[in-house]
Amino acid sequence: MLVVSLLISVSHDISSQDRSSRRISLRVSSRVQALANVLSWFDQLSSAFVNQEDWEQCRIALAEGFTNAVKHAHGHLSPETPIDLTAICEGAAVEIQIWDQGKPFNLQHYLERLSPQGPRDAESGRGIRLIREIADHFHYERTPDGRNCLHIAKRLSPRKTRETLVSPPS
Repeated sequence: MLVVSLLISVSHDISSQDRSSRRISLRVSSRVQALANVLSWFDQLSSAFVNQEDWEQCRIALAEGFTNAVKHAHGHLSPETPIDLTAICEGAAVEIQIWDQGKPFNLQHYLERLSPQGPRDAESGRGIRLIREIADHFHYERTPDGRNCLHIAKRLSPRKTRETLVSPPS
C-alpha cells in the first residue's frame, strides 16, 4: 500500500490581542487530493466572516486557485513539488495567496482571450471565471525567487452594529 503525504507544513500567526488581523500559512504537495486539507486549513478563519456567502465564495476561489496550480502550473512537475498558501484576514478584507513553481503565466493576456459569456460548465477557464466573479481584485505575478503567486482579494460584508440589529422606535 502506498501512503502519500499531502500536508507538508502549517504555520500560524494569529495575534491574541487583535483577532481581526490573522495570517495563516500552509504548504502542501501538488496533489488534487490535498484540497480537503487546504479547505480544512482555511476553516480556521471562519470566525472572521459575518456573511456565510462571503465565506463560501472565498472557499470556492481558494479551491479553484489551488486546483489550477496543481493541474496547470505543476502539471509537468513532481507531485512532491510544494504549493504554499497564505490567507490574511485584516478587518474587512481577505487576501489569499497561492504560490506555485510552474512556468510564468500571463493572466492578463489569458483574461483578454477568455470569453466573458463562456459556458459555466466549460472545462477550460471555468476556475478563472469563478475567481473573477468572486474576487474584488486578483492578479498573478512572477516573483524574483522564480515562483508565481496568485493573489485573490475580497472585501467582506460589513459587520452589523447593535444599532443596525435593533429596529428604531416607532
